[in-house]
Amino acid sequence: PVGLLIHQGRVVNHPIFHRSSLLQLSSGKTLITTLGMKGASINTPERNFVISKTNSAHFIDSEVVAFNRAFGSHAPPHSGATLLLEANQILGIVDGISSPQIPLAGCAITLPASPSLPKETSELNLQLEKFSYKDSAIKEGMAGGPLLVIDGQVDIHRDREDFVLSAPPVTFSQDETFDQNLLPRMAVGQLNNEQLLFAAIDGRNIEHAVGLTLEQSAHLMKAMGCHTAMNLDGGSSKRMVIRDRAVDLTSTEVQTNSSASEKIRPVYSAILLHE
Repeated sequence: PVGLLIHQGRVVNHPIFHRSSLLQLSSGKTLITTLGMKGASINTPERNFVISKTNSAHFIDSEVVAFNRAFGSHAPPHSGATLLLEANQILGIVDGISSPQIPLAGCAITLPASPSLPKETSELNLQLEKFSYKDSAIKEGMAGGPLLVIDGQVDIHRDREDFVLSAPPVTFSQDETFDQNLLPRMAVGQLNNEQLLFAAIDGRNIEHAVGLTLEQSAHLMKAMGCHTAMNLDGGSSKRMVIRDRAVDLTSTEVQTNSSASEKIRPVYSAILLHE
């Protein structure tokens, strides 16, 4: 996954990118909000470090700052050390002066200069349980993005959620069509009664459904009464199954003839809802 993934209270993947996420708290409450690395802590035998900001070019050497690919390909140099994190694993600690390369699906975290800073990654411990929402533990969570509807109005800002430069997925961060592509889409929204509404928007089928742009998807979610809505993975990853039956068009490629054989892409991560 790209970004936050929490299952049964365990952080499977960090919120490397500050993006909208669908969350379920330990109380059972569900909500859509944005989460990032700010506030996460790193423990060493001698000291704890707390990330104070992300992707900020203006910081002092004593600050702990996380940089992802929305900032650029390399982290800025500083007098301390830089911790490299990717896929929930610490890759290493390097001299901050060297302006290290930021992992594609990870981040580089600045650490203040300290004689007690360990050289081996095995001596570091990331406090995964520190990710919460207003002091409530997160039981389940999956990042997507960007947000489509905020306070009942269409409001899309890719740069606000780190969908720029070389940040994955590149189909969003390097979109040269300026959201003119008609594609299959997935979205989730929350109604005023706090119920969730999921939408599987078919596309790539000339006879039945050509798809929607991201902005059109946002207007659809607003029209269905969502006060908040976010984009989920679309394209050939779009899939909806209700009571063991696929209710959407599952083709991966563009279909121009209904009799043509369908190629279906395997999907390995999903949001499951139980009555």
